[in-house]
Amino acid sequence: MIRQEIGDAARLCASLFNMGHLHLQNDEPEETFRAWVTVYRQARSMGLKQALDNLEELAGQLRLPGGLDAWEELTRRMDEGRG
Repeated sequence: MIRQEIGDAARLCASLFNMGHLHLQNDEPEETFRAWVTVYRQARSMGLKQALDNLEELAGQLRLPGGLDAWEELTRRMDEGRG
């Protein structure tokens, strides 16, 4: 059962990661970062290394300072409503 939950979470993260890219291509920054922050939250809570590695690489491509720390900061801002 746990393996299935982890597999489902990994698939969800992959789908949301891709959706973020689609939103980016469509010039929808709020939706883009909402999708990627959701991936970060899920991956962090379940320890999904591949998703976290992808987000860290993405932070570099987006020139967000701090790698995963940047996603943590974005998560905090969204939680505070300063998205």
